[in-house]
Parts: sequence; C-alpha cells; structure tokens
Amino acid sequence: MIRKLTINDQEQVLKYLYKEPSINIFIIGDIEQFGFDVDFQDVYAEYADNKILGVLLRYKENVIYYSQEQHFNTDFLEIINTFKYEFISAKGSIMELLKPHFKEMKEKPMYFCEANTFDPNLEVIEDDIIDVKTPDQARKLYYLLADIEEFESFKSEKVEKFITSKLQALKESVTYSIHQDDLCVCSVSTVADTTKAAMVVAVATHPAYRKRGYASKLMIKLLNEYINKRKKALCLFYDNPAAGKIYHRLGFKDIDKWVMLVRK
Repeated sequence: MIRKLTINDQEQVLKYLYKEPSINIFIIGDIEQFGFDVDFQDVYAEYADNKILGVLLRYKENVIYYSQEQHFNTDFLEIINTFKYEFISAKGSIMELLKPHFKEMKEKPMYFCEANTFDPNLEVIEDDIIDVKTPDQARKLYYLLADIEEFESFKSEKVEKFITSKLQALKESVTYSIHQDDLCVCSVSTVADTTKAAMVVAVATHPAYRKRGYASKLMIKLLNEYINKRKKALCLFYDNPAAGKIYHRLGFKDIDKWVMLVRK
C-alpha cells in the first residue's frame, strides 16, 4: 500500500530514513524543515505489515526516491506523473530500477562522498573569510555564481530574489566567502542541514582567482565548523575527478553513487 504521509507519520518515516542519514539528507532535511502541510512538498511511503518499504518526496520540481532494499514499486509512477517535475534523483543502485521508466530524461551520475572526521593536520585559517550574513554580501555572491559556467542557472534568477532566499536559507545553513578587489571571488555553502549532517553545495571560485588555495581554505573552515563544533557530518556530490582529489585530501570518502535524471 502506498499513501501520502502526514505529521502523524513523521517519527516512523524519519527513523526509517535515518538508517542512512547521509544518503537521505535531502529527504530528511525537507521533512524536518517544511513538514507535510506545504503546497510545494509531498511525501509518500509504501507499507507492508506497517513497515516502510520505500519513500518518495516531491520538493517543488524535484523528486527523490529511496528504499533500503533494492526495491521500487511501479505504482509510484502514477504518483510521479501527477507532478510537474524536472529532476528525479536516487542513489545509484536504486536508480537502475527507475531509469527504464524515464527514458526521455538525461542521466547525470555523480559520486556521493562524506566527511565525519577532521584531520588535525589541517590548519584552520580564518583571517579573510566572510561568514555571509548581509544583503550586500549575498549580492556579491550572486554575481560570482552567475559568472561561472557550472552555475549559469543563477543567471535566470533575479538578484533581489536570490538575496531574499539566500538570507532566509542562512537561518538554517552556512555560506563562507572570500573577497578580493571588492568582489566575491570564492564561496562555499551548505543546505539540507539536518540533526546529523549537512550538504556542501556551490563550491565556486572565480576563474581569475583560481589555484590560490581559496576553496580549500573555505572547505577546511566548513569542516571545522560542522565536524568539530556542530558534531555533524558533511556530504557532497562531485563529478569532476580533479575536484574529487581535493575533497579526498580534505578527508571526504566516497560512500555511494548518486544519479539524477534531468529533462532534456
């Protein structure tokens, strides 16, 4: 049986998802932050003998599916097709079960890695790092991201809307940046900040300021903040082997593959 979940199901579904807290960081984070009664999010679960077999979350135009077993009930397809979705995500082994039903979408595989220990040999240098808090700092961050090819989607978002949403997100998450020549030249952010982990996103350096160690400096501060101070793990995706080497050097370890299906 598949049914839509309510606040009465929160304890059970989070207990199920927290068996793999890093893999489920987005589903957990969205449930903990937004719950079950907002118009931009839906949560469904499949049950057998009152035990959960799989969980489906729709957050705006994103769909995520998870099961502890190698399992996907095709009855979920009828629910998915009621959504206006652009992305479908799952860990690699589960995505193999979903892909045949979405042949019109483009596959984007990534590595999923995690850091839950801090290398004491890493030096935390904070002298020129900005903890983004103000509208002006958020504005400069917008122009950095909009100028980098990997984040070109930001160009379609109006700067004032970005500033508003960023300052709202910073109530739950963190963004660090480095400024040079009155510009934001490097940044790193977290999202999906749950009770046990957070996701690292938007690791960005302006092309003219690369190979100066800025990104590593920000990542080390972030690792120190979350692992040593907040006692949480950090997770991230990467698909660039060069970036992977940097993350591994800082203590991240690959734990799974993550696959996203994107509308062509």
